Amino acid sequence: MINFLSCDWGTTNFRLRLVEPNGLSIRAEVSSHQGIAMVHSGWKNAGNDRETFYSSILREAVIQLQERTSTNLTGLPLLISGMASSSLGIRELPYAGLPFDAMGEGAL
Repeated sequence: MINFLSCDWGTTNFRLRLVEPNGLSIRAEVSSHQGIAMVHSGWKNAGNDRETFYSSILREAVIQLQERTSTNLTGLPLLISGMASSSLGIRELPYAGLPFDAMGEGAL
């Protein structure tokens, strides 16, 4: 199994981790106070495309993590959790109806 990137983008903090799937160990992490609330405010003031603006924050964090680990992170899967899918986030996603099967089909 290949490594993956895990992003926990909360209201007040941002954390990006390089994770090894065997044992789910964290190889490296970058964090900041660029939570969704701050980034959303910055996006509103900048007037740019929302997804492009948020993606630039994420891209900078990936570059920092790449430099910290001397590892090429291009093409690794990225899992984003937290407020990124809220009304303030990159793109609002609807809540899934319950119940849905254990494989997640029908969740979105």
